[in-house]
Amino acid sequence: MTAQVVDFNQEHRASMKNGFTQLANDLLDAISSAPLTGRELQILMAVVRLTYGWKESHRRIAYRELSSATGIHEKNVGKVVRGLIDKCILELFDGALGINKTISDWDLSARKSAADKRFLGANKESYKTPLVNNERVLQDSTMESYKTPLGSHTRPQKGVIEDSPYKYINKTLNKSLNKPTGKPVCPSAERTPTTEKKSLLDRVQEKHPAAVVASRSGKAAIWGEQIDEQLANLIAEAVAVVTLDDKRPNIAMWANEIRLMRTADERTPEQIAALFRFANSDDFWRSNILSPQKLRAKWGVLAAKFNERRHTSNKLDTTAAGTVQRLNDTSW
Repeated sequence: MTAQVVDFNQEHRASMKNGFTQLANDLLDAISSAPLTGRELQILMAVVRLTYGWKESHRRIAYRELSSATGIHEKNVGKVVRGLIDKCILELFDGALGINKTISDWDLSARKSAADKRFLGANKESYKTPLVNNERVLQDSTMESYKTPLGSHTRPQKGVIEDSPYKYINKTLNKSLNKPTGKPVCPSAERTPTTEKKSLLDRVQEKHPAAVVASRSGKAAIWGEQIDEQLANLIAEAVAVVTLDDKRPNIAMWANEIRLMRTADERTPEQIAALFRFANSDDFWRSNILSPQKLRAKWGVLAAKFNERRHTSNKLDTTAAGTVQRLNDTSW
């Protein structure tokens, strides 16, 4: 799952046919009005694309994916992601990254992250350099030792500072990724875990209460009722005797096909069972009719053969009336 990188040097016209991302208007309004930096906005939109673009609210996303989607270096991607997590705009849930849909939790009161606030401390006066002869003398071990005029700013020492302001958030983030806790990581708010995801059968039963089995074929859900599942299991057992294969088929898919035979083709369960028994007992058809899909596709030919065998023992009435009677005969 990767986002498509757009080449702005070539003409490219957007189209819904190439896919689209469904996102709540409230989130779009909040993102557009939030005081984010350019990189924060890039990363946030890339996360939205890589989650909601695939119809998921959270997903394990590698920094290289975000780097590829935005053009931002992987090291800087990590800093931006941690900053957005500090602001509760992004959240981690069992190592999966996603946008925090509770907009009221977003911390947009200041541009600085929570890590910066912890580094600076609540008492800003404690970080002022001492005043010596009307000049500020810098004594911090992580800064260069030089004098600056009163009111000017100190300059950090070149190189890596041991006690980085991001040291704490790095440890927190890595711990959450390696040891999932089942709770979203958000320093400024205690959040409850999201509700348990419904199974496919539960979602199908909301629309079709009679469904007892369900599966997925591409993007569409397929399902069947109890009688469909029973017939699918009977056919599967008979087919296993023919093929000598113990591998179970997709019963939900077979039940769905039987349901379509009942509802769309208007076949009764008795007719379906009778025609399959006929095919399964025939030396030729038993090796060809190995699924409900094949039974449905060859229904016309099998029904003709079935009726022909039924009337063979009796004298065949070749009159027009007799032909019509045979065509209308559905007692089998």
